[in-house]
Parts: sequence; C-alpha cells; structure tokens
Amino acid sequence: MHLAWDLPADDAAGLKARVRRVTYELGPVSDDGQETRLYPWSPGWAPNVTCYLTDAEWLLEDLKRGESLDQLPPEKAMFRVRSDGTELNRLDLMIDFVPVVHITNTIPDGGERWGRSVLARVLQALDGLAATDSNSSAASATTGTPIIALAGRGSRRTWRRVSRRS
Repeated sequence: MHLAWDLPADDAAGLKARVRRVTYELGPVSDDGQETRLYPWSPGWAPNVTCYLTDAEWLLEDLKRGESLDQLPPEKAMFRVRSDGTELNRLDLMIDFVPVVHITNTIPDGGERWGRSVLARVLQALDGLAATDSNSSAASATTGTPIIALAGRGSRRTWRRVSRRS
C-alpha cells in the first residue's frame, strides 16, 4: 500500500520539488518463506508474513511523465532515516498486518462523486476552533500595549502616551 504526496520546492532551504512515498508491504519473514514468527496477539498461530516499511523521496525532475507510484525508480530514491540512524528501506516492522486504518465515505448523493468523509464534520469544527483561537490570540496581543490618548482642544492637539503605572 502506497501513501504519496508532492513536496513543493523550498528555495530558502535549497530543496527541489519532490515526491514522497510511504509504502507498507506484507511479505515473507525470510527469503525462502519457511521461517515463521510468533506474535503476542495471535497465540497458537505462527504466520510467515511480516510488514515492511519503506519511506523515500524522489526529485520530480528525475521522474518520467505518467510514471505510476509502483514504478518509481529505486536507484533514484532518497530513503528517509530514523532517529537511530536506521534507513527506512524495507524496514521489518515485526507485525503481520498493515498498520493503516481506512474509514469509508458516505454513499454519494446525485451530484457528488465520492461521498462525504465521516471525519469532515469533525475536521470542519476543529478548523473553526483553530481559526477562532488564532483570532483571539491576535486580539489579545494588543491588550497589553500602552494606550495612546488625545489631549487638548480645537486646532491645538497634542498626543501623549498614557502610562499603566499608578
């Protein structure tokens, strides 16, 4: 299973446009397929499969037009590295399942193509909360600044800063 997205160029950081692909793949524990592994969640059963993780990036300029996610050239891949220095190229996750959960959409109405995500309403509410929080934060930033007041009358106006000290 591939999860892929494009990463735009970042001139400030000196990064070119790229494609990142994270792949989860079920495969045999050993090359000959005979070795099995015991997992704590499946007592009494020793499967001979494990899940492998690959996390890599490709420069867009290195890819051919119309190339599918399955056919990205491995020789041009830049594999991500874990914090302990392990390269994420067919890393054995030591599990016998793909650790990705897919939540289906609703049945589409007449004008929709894919339906509506069951998470859409929750995400919309969270987005609204984030926007409200940002606006409140921006408004409160001006609350602690000194007040500028106008004193005087008529054509002779002077500005003075009012101190918060008593």
